[in-house]
Amino acid sequence: MVPASEIPAYAVAYPDRLTAETEELVAAKQHATEQSEKLSARASDLKPGADPAVMIVVVRQSDQAGRTAAFADENRAARDLRAFWKEERGPITARANGAAQKQLTEGNCGSCNQLDLSASLGYAVGAGIDKQLEKRLRACNEAHRTIEAHEDRIGTANVPAAEKLADDIALTSYQVNVELPMARDRVDALLEEEDDVSSTLTRAAEWEQNYQTSERSARDKKRSQERLELVEKSRAALPTAVANAQAARKDLDPDIEALRKRYAETMEALEKNLEAQQAAK
Repeated sequence: MVPASEIPAYAVAYPDRLTAETEELVAAKQHATEQSEKLSARASDLKPGADPAVMIVVVRQSDQAGRTAAFADENRAARDLRAFWKEERGPITARANGAAQKQLTEGNCGSCNQLDLSASLGYAVGAGIDKQLEKRLRACNEAHRTIEAHEDRIGTANVPAAEKLADDIALTSYQVNVELPMARDRVDALLEEEDDVSSTLTRAAEWEQNYQTSERSARDKKRSQERLELVEKSRAALPTAVANAQAARKDLDPDIEALRKRYAETMEALEKNLEAQQAAK
């Protein structure tokens, strides 16, 4: 593959892409930190009656699921889809609203012809996406099959708490073992492109400026000016995006190791809690 950093369109989008990757890295680190502190006490969320032996299996299966390629693949797909929806929600919702308005108009429903359904449609589609992504992720976690197969031993009232525990363990396991190293590598790869991107943006700005001094129509010059403004906006945003990424990357390797250690200790404490309940039972 040839480098994309020499393509102006890629270079223009680079600061936003780097910012998004940095924010995702920081969010994953923060979530893993918070969850690692909470998981050990999560057994107390279960109401009396849950079989500790089954819950130990659920805990271990969820931890294993978070380390699998299948779970990683589904998370990458979910990540890409959520990013796409975040960027394209407006145009997609507008098209859906236009189609709905057309049906309302053709149906002669009176005043409802003027309803703006954009907000409702956007929420419904977004919620639908989240629900289906949750189902696909849970299909990669054997713990959910265990919960379903042993609902009588867990207790119907405990099923939501058991499912939430399985989800949180699998996600945290994935974050500390897979996602954070991958996010680190993505940020590193982007930071390596900084110089090339900066040069590409400079060349793109010069090209547009030269373009506008040549014999072009007013329409072409206007479009060129719009492109130039996007280039200059990206050039202005580049230093901040790079600085934030470098700050997030600093000391990340020891932080990941510390998070893995804390997560392992948390899982050990959680299992001991459940084993103590099993012994008492």
